[in-house]
Amino acid sequence: MLKVPRLAFGDERERDIPDVAKIDRQRILKAADRYLQQPPVTITAFSSPRSAGGQHDYFSEGDYWWRDPQNPSGPYIRRDGMSNPDNFVAHRHALIRLSIQVPALTAAWLLTHDRRYARHAVNHLRAWFLNPATLMHANLQYAQAIHGVTAGRGTGIIDTIHLVEVVRSIPVLEKSRALSAPET
Repeated sequence: MLKVPRLAFGDERERDIPDVAKIDRQRILKAADRYLQQPPVTITAFSSPRSAGGQHDYFSEGDYWWRDPQNPSGPYIRRDGMSNPDNFVAHRHALIRLSIQVPALTAAWLLTHDRRYARHAVNHLRAWFLNPATLMHANLQYAQAIHGVTAGRGTGIIDTIHLVEVVRSIPVLEKSRALSAPET
């Protein structure tokens, strides 16, 4: 039977399945050490003049939508399968960065119990979701926008797939005691 490797945050009952974090310990710790040197960067560090939202609103544009060569100031048109390199992607990249750093820092804490890793992972969470100056509003109203067509679409939910591992990190970080009582 083929067994899928479990992650550091996986089900503890699956003892016979390899733990990726332990197998890949040195790579995880090297990445986490690098991330310790990098401050949290949230969506408030980037803005787009095409966003209908504010500084704290996540914004992205539909990948396959382009300026219409026949009507350059009009609504964008769809070019299926062709990603527009001029679309705003800074918020998406910041979210991906968060989704890489927090799980790596969490895995490093899980492997070493060095509180620096857990504290820094929690600093990212606070910056993104709690600090009034840097937080992201908890909605995707302006995600997957199409210039001249719509300020945002429900399909913007796809942009948050990266948050899965961030969310999975939180119960582990609770065990580290890096979160304050009101945060748990």
